[in-house]
Amino acid sequence: MRSLKIRLLGALSVAILAGMVVAADPTLSADLSGQTVKADVEHLNKLMTLLTNKKKGIYPRLKTTALMVALNAQDQLGGKDAAKMAATRDAALKVVAAVVKKDNTAIGDAIKELENVKADAKADTKPIPLKKILDTAKLDSADVMEVFSKSAGGGMNLEEDIRAMKKGVTDAKAAALAGARISLIADMTIHVPNEKGAADKATWEKYSKDMRGGALDLLKEAASAKPDLGKLKSVANKIDASCVNCHNKFQ
Repeated sequence: MRSLKIRLLGALSVAILAGMVVAADPTLSADLSGQTVKADVEHLNKLMTLLTNKKKGIYPRLKTTALMVALNAQDQLGGKDAAKMAATRDAALKVVAAVVKKDNTAIGDAIKELENVKADAKADTKPIPLKKILDTAKLDSADVMEVFSKSAGGGMNLEEDIRAMKKGVTDAKAAALAGARISLIADMTIHVPNEKGAADKATWEKYSKDMRGGALDLLKEAASAKPDLGKLKSVANKIDASCVNCHNKFQ
């Protein structure tokens, strides 16, 4: 995990607030991006099974997970696999569109297409503005927060995992995946404040950036040649604190 690239926060904040996802350097290395996309597509299949079994609360988790795949792929458009990344983004957005319509057959078909996506020379490799993506998805803050929930109900178990990391980290690879996912969640969160957050955008944006900064710190340390498990534990505390502060203020 030597080649995980981290964007500088200052320049990144400008790009995020401008409503774009792509920067000069991607948030993740191509390898970690691919691993994260693979994990998230597997999660979409799990969610589809839960939806088929009439489990409640699955649509928001499907939507947010598919958006994470789309934004992750879009972040890689500056690399050598731009044609495949654009096709991956577009396939993930088909999942989102089907979820918005609550068309279960179309959701399943779109996930299958995403699983088997290949480079498409006709795919538009220009980035889509983040605000446009989120508006089309009809995303709100409650949708985004759903993926933090426990895995048994279709969440990604991120809240429990971060709390476990506060006590000690034993798996740097798992920490890197958590950091990758949380950074994508933070990219979305900053643009979808709830009613209280809309009334105090400055504080909402601060807590969103705090969460993203913690996620990037987790990625950076987890990707180092010899990850400092103590430092990862400290960063997990930082991420949890940003979440607690936000909940206390805006819930």
